[in-house]
Amino acid sequence: MSTRVVDTEDTKRLLAIIKEKTGMDLTYRDNSFSVKTIPIKKGIKYLSDAGYTDLPSKSYVNKQITGAGATSLAITNNIDYVICVPNTKLILNKLEVHSNIIPLHGSITNEEFLQSLSSCYGSKKIMVTYDSLKRLVSLINPKNYKLMVDECHSLINIGLFRKGAVHSVLSNYDKFNDFVFITATPNTSRFIPVELRDLEFVEFKWGDAVKVDFPVQKVKSKGHHYLVNHCLKYLRGEIEGNLHIFINSVDTIVDMIKRLRKYKEYSDDLMKIVCSDNEYNSAKITKNLTTLFNETSLRVPKKINWYTSCCWCGSDIMDEDGKILIYVDNKRSITKVCITTQVPQIVGRIRDTKYKDDILMLLVGEIDALEEPNEDIWFQKVLKDFLHSYSRYELYNDYKDNEFGDKVVSDMVSRSSTDPYLIYDQYEEQLYYNVNGILAEMERFSIVHTQYWKLSNSEKPVEDSLYVANVVEDRIILP
Repeated sequence: MSTRVVDTEDTKRLLAIIKEKTGMDLTYRDNSFSVKTIPIKKGIKYLSDAGYTDLPSKSYVNKQITGAGATSLAITNNIDYVICVPNTKLILNKLEVHSNIIPLHGSITNEEFLQSLSSCYGSKKIMVTYDSLKRLVSLINPKNYKLMVDECHSLINIGLFRKGAVHSVLSNYDKFNDFVFITATPNTSRFIPVELRDLEFVEFKWGDAVKVDFPVQKVKSKGHHYLVNHCLKYLRGEIEGNLHIFINSVDTIVDMIKRLRKYKEYSDDLMKIVCSDNEYNSAKITKNLTTLFNETSLRVPKKINWYTSCCWCGSDIMDEDGKILIYVDNKRSITKVCITTQVPQIVGRIRDTKYKDDILMLLVGEIDALEEPNEDIWFQKVLKDFLHSYSRYELYNDYKDNEFGDKVVSDMVSRSSTDPYLIYDQYEEQLYYNVNGILAEMERFSIVHTQYWKLSNSEKPVEDSLYVANVVEDRIILP
């Protein structure tokens, strides 16, 4: 497979049209930045130990390792902070330890938030989800706060299916007095959001940072049989410790637990499920498992712990006896993980485990004939799809003030719910285009057609930083 990509005239033509229409240069392959590197001496575990009392200003920061204390620094210093995170689970996780946090997310009304804010003493520490940042800006004076956007690699990772949340962040961050975007697993430079390319890029280099090697076990089919048997070994005490399974599928979790219930070693009080709080998940668990439910605390482990992607980044799982298993089913795209951004997050998620190197990734099923198409051809397709969506955006603006345009406007708004390149802002009642959807689409291409292709051929993925899970295939499980 050739990885050499040459821009064609057609690609350049499409990029020129998009730049003319949006003013944004999307030649992502040529996107590189100068990075300010800050060394951290050996023996230092946290940024506070290195003398930091605050995070860098107006920067995109690669803190390089998880658990470096960046969020704790923002929560505990004497600066009024807004800490913006991808989902509600991360807020609930931090509230277990920090009582000074003022939360704002979908379950909290404006009145409840403002009451908590007015009764706050000392430095204000607001923690808000990506989705609710725009709402927060309407409730406070952002010029009185510094904004920290945590797990900022997610802005591209979720750019196709949570585009409204991403828009909420990227259209409001510069309204704050100061801001910092921070992650331990940054996107490669070519996939940095367009709106952030003028920031200063800072990278911490930790003297104690290490690469983590772990086996990838490949199962051609019936991975659920292996997973059930692996869980039974923990339930029977044949393997010491507690098993923490990172698998982004509530359906698969429910199916595995129903299978486990057939064995005498099973008991509901040995199981824990942590997933997103939504109607589908609640109904699925309630209907099929009845006595089990979606839990919020990550500090009370059980023998078998199941996690969907809502807590793969930023949360603190506490279990001295915890061991990690990452489950990838190639037939279910939602379970696939990015080796560059998501795997290193998972690897560092159990903060206090004595089994830091006991990690396993289970790769189920062959990737069906991954005959990689030429990247430039795919890029052209994405650019053409974007321009098609942009024509809808133009049509919306042509008709939104037209007294006879209600039907057209309504149709364009309706289409935006399924169009990855359009975003309807319900607060402003305005349609926007999503150029970062192009980067998200190309990053997804990179993940599927580079990392997973290499895994299926026993090759190592390219390393992008010191702290990257370095996948090695040293064990094969037969069907």
